[in-house]
Amino acid sequence: MPTGGGKSMLFMLPAWVAPRGTTVVVVPLIALRGDLQQRCAKLGIPCVEWESRRPPDEASIVLVTPESAI
Repeated sequence: MPTGGGKSMLFMLPAWVAPRGTTVVVVPLIALRGDLQQRCAKLGIPCVEWESRRPPDEASIVLVTPESAI
């Protein structure tokens, strides 16, 4: 599927409609992580960036890069 084809909606839509659980999304690029954070903010979806030194705050979506998951 091409860039801008709607792949992010696969995890964003459920979090927007029924924000009861937490979805962990592995994002390959830091720039993409920032873009997803902005898009979640525009939709009002609680989204945080995973940091290995502290647990994430309560959020519907947790974004993690492979480097920070180690």
